[in-house]
Amino acid sequence: MALDTSFNRVVATTLPLYAPRVTESIVGAISLLWKMAMMDGVETRPGGTQIVEPTILTANTTVRGYTEFETLNTALQSDPNAASYLWKIIAGTEGLSLLEQGKNSNSATAPVDLWDAIINRLALSMRIEVNRQLFLDGTGDGGADLTGLQVGLDFAGTFSVYGNIDSNLFTNWRNQTVASPANSILSGVAADELAGVQAMRRLANQCSSQNEWPTMYITSREVHEVWEKTLITNERYIREAFDDDMVRSGFQNYIFKGGVMVFDDLIFPNTLGASAATTGHGFLALNLRYLKFVMMENFDFVMSDPIRPFNQMADTIQMIMHGNMIMNNRRRQGRINFRTA
Repeated sequence: MALDTSFNRVVATTLPLYAPRVTESIVGAISLLWKMAMMDGVETRPGGTQIVEPTILTANTTVRGYTEFETLNTALQSDPNAASYLWKIIAGTEGLSLLEQGKNSNSATAPVDLWDAIINRLALSMRIEVNRQLFLDGTGDGGADLTGLQVGLDFAGTFSVYGNIDSNLFTNWRNQTVASPANSILSGVAADELAGVQAMRRLANQCSSQNEWPTMYITSREVHEVWEKTLITNERYIREAFDDDMVRSGFQNYIFKGGVMVFDDLIFPNTLGASAATTGHGFLALNLRYLKFVMMENFDFVMSDPIRPFNQMADTIQMIMHGNMIMNNRRRQGRINFRTA
């Protein structure tokens, strides 16, 4: 049977139609990115050497009380600070051998069906990898990973350089932290569970400002189940308190202190290092008004045309995303590492 040479032509004309669908699929299946997108926190920007995000770390010293005829203080203020983040790349490939194409060339639609299958596999793999890296510190893959929440949110008693701003020097660039209670929230002891929930409340309160509260809380499945356990007596009331949009999109969630509460299998301890200071089950209080996922224009999960290497009997496509997670107000974010023992 002769090879159906329409394969590449069909694929090349179909790829542009797949790209928006793939982006929507990836963002829409990750609870953190989905909620960020709902709050206009997923965006594309033109390229540049870095992603630059203005942030306010110092107060305007001219603002104070004045008497009726007193001269206003016109001292020029220093330029607003700006956090800067590197562009990171997440990419993957899929390919079909000429033999596979030949076997599926018996109808005009077969190439499209086959292509759809491998695109779905690649998109699923990209989605899993993006979600994994959202909780990392950016050191994986030789420093190529996303600058995720593990470095964006320091644990209790530590400071770091994040967004090229040193939180040891700028106190306004420190996230909120609450030390883990002395005993593990997972001990099964009611007093320990209550102490853990109280620590969660304390962190939420610390992250609040006037009438502004965290919009999302993410923790491990184990900690989430302990928190659910404390709600059993109010089960009917609590089940009526959830984010309708998230429910319609398939995300199970409750409301905690006015924000959506979810769990993610890839949060700590799965993504934490082995040192004693950083192990434990994470609980993150996030204000998504100040957290963004930025992608480079024309590189938001785009796909290349089929490429046939000269030494292979196969056509290969690439899926590429240039971007990173960025933050412009660290003080409104918080983190607890609950002890595991």
